[in-house]
Amino acid sequence: MSPGKARRAAAAVAALVLVVTAVLGLCTGIRVTGATVRLGRGARAPVALPYSTTTPPGQILEFELAVHKGPLARPWIVFVPDDNFVSLSVGGREVPLVGVGEQQRRDYREGFRFPLGAYLPAGDSRVVVRVENGGGPGGLDVKSDWGDGASRAELVVAVAAFVVLIASGMAWMNVPAAVTALFALGTLLRFAYLAVTPFWLRAHDEGGHIEYIEYILQHAALPAPHEGWSFYQPPLYYVLSSGLWKLLTAVGVSYRSTIMRALQIESLVFQLGFLGCSLATASVWMRALPDAAFGRRLASRPAVMALVAGLLCLWPSAIIDSVRIGNDDLFYLLYGAGFYFGTRWWLSGRDRDLTLAAAWGALAMVTKTNALLLFVILGVLLAIRFVFDDGRKLAPFLRRAWPATVLFGVSAGLALGRGVVDALHGKRANVLVGNAEWLRADLAVGNRAYNYLWLDVKTFVTQPFTSAFDDAKGRQFFWNFTLKSSLFGEFGFDHPRALPVLGLALSVLLLCLLAWLLFGTALRRARREDWYADLPLLVATVTFVASLAAFRMSIPKACSGDFRYILPVVAPTVCLFGRSIMLLDQRGWARAATAACFAGWSFAACALAFFVVVAASS
Repeated sequence: MSPGKARRAAAAVAALVLVVTAVLGLCTGIRVTGATVRLGRGARAPVALPYSTTTPPGQILEFELAVHKGPLARPWIVFVPDDNFVSLSVGGREVPLVGVGEQQRRDYREGFRFPLGAYLPAGDSRVVVRVENGGGPGGLDVKSDWGDGASRAELVVAVAAFVVLIASGMAWMNVPAAVTALFALGTLLRFAYLAVTPFWLRAHDEGGHIEYIEYILQHAALPAPHEGWSFYQPPLYYVLSSGLWKLLTAVGVSYRSTIMRALQIESLVFQLGFLGCSLATASVWMRALPDAAFGRRLASRPAVMALVAGLLCLWPSAIIDSVRIGNDDLFYLLYGAGFYFGTRWWLSGRDRDLTLAAAWGALAMVTKTNALLLFVILGVLLAIRFVFDDGRKLAPFLRRAWPATVLFGVSAGLALGRGVVDALHGKRANVLVGNAEWLRADLAVGNRAYNYLWLDVKTFVTQPFTSAFDDAKGRQFFWNFTLKSSLFGEFGFDHPRALPVLGLALSVLLLCLLAWLLFGTALRRARREDWYADLPLLVATVTFVASLAAFRMSIPKACSGDFRYILPVVAPTVCLFGRSIMLLDQRGWARAATAACFAGWSFAACALAFFVVVAASS
């Protein structure tokens, strides 16, 4: 069989396996099709799970669940009581809670697994659960169980099929085998991290994002900006996610936990698309460089591309961000597509690519207003091209720029129009961030020059992780917080030894990568041809970093310096790091180039080890 036929056969089998596992996932669960609750002797009222309400201590909440058991359903589900699981009955008959200890009955976070299916007849049943509130809120959640062997096997097979499908597509596009392998590795790591990360862990404003999605589902309309924490955000992500939620409900997915997991997978797919766009941008940029720009061995074109791909696929904060519910990952994807076409336009001069870049930027703008930066980058590049154009004729540049200008104007009006009006009427303190005035006071940081110019190296290399609330971890210094959150966000990871050690190793290696990048950039000559192909990378890097500093200056809170706002800057800076290796080799400094390569691959290896430990220890 020829390689092409083998590739097509593998892709077809992988697609079939994905369809089969999706169908099995829908058919093998026990579904809750409806729920009511009664407090004490009161009347029953319909509720949605998870349900929580504030009741007096000792209050009994009696839930009646309409449950459906299909012919392929496996027996296990998960009950999460708040606070004490009292009893369970099926069809009016008490079910003994064999094997469920007192501590499990009171576990309001993880709950307990129970083989409910063993007590259910095929078809529809009535299940009654009684929960006693121990104080504060009381309630119940019922979740599908993914912990049994068959479910784990389904998930592993589905992920493997997904990776095979991606690898087949990349091979069809003539992507080098090393890059394809690294992309597959990055995909597996993201799914492994997803498997051990609930939607609320190391998340940003997930409650506000979910509230926005649910509002669209319930009202079939967009909310007013002031009615919720995230309601000021542009709507594209929330409209798409509400559509996914509605589709899942239509095919019988009733567990809220499963829907939350689906929203996480949606984010993961968006970010894999962004990763693909970043690799495509790096490939276009490297193809534009002449053969003379590359050296031999570690400085050759394939070796540098592999290193760039390894860093992009294994960058820690990108993996952490990939499973969050929110509009960040869709923004990354749309921005990545826009920057790819913007880079193509810069290198080829085709006006169509500039228009496509602006079109993707317009979609990104109605997802998250950070997309303003893509239009800033395109505008700066267009101005540079006009300045260095020999003819400097204005008319051709106006013809070239008008479609992008219209797209910017329309998308900016849709994304920011309401914010501008509200700001003019005093309803909003910041046009870009509608909830700026609601940020906690203990997030405040210094806003003087030294807070932005100084890097506290000692703290950076002795504190493995950072925090938006702890001065001892460097949050007062812009560079400390930005660089550390570029690795792990503003979160910590629990492990007695390995993760803190790997965190410190990655911190030291990041400083090494930055040092090599700056040193290599300083080696450039003043000739135009030495800078031309790299200008989109340089302009994007400066624009993103400057915008983050300006954002923190305008809202001096630690969270304003979070790297997630500028995560797309990883792609151009990693490419510039690869360029530094080439420049070192061109100068005849082979040992320095080798040392830079060693630092890059060491960083990728430590990132891989970090997430292997996270997955294995969770």
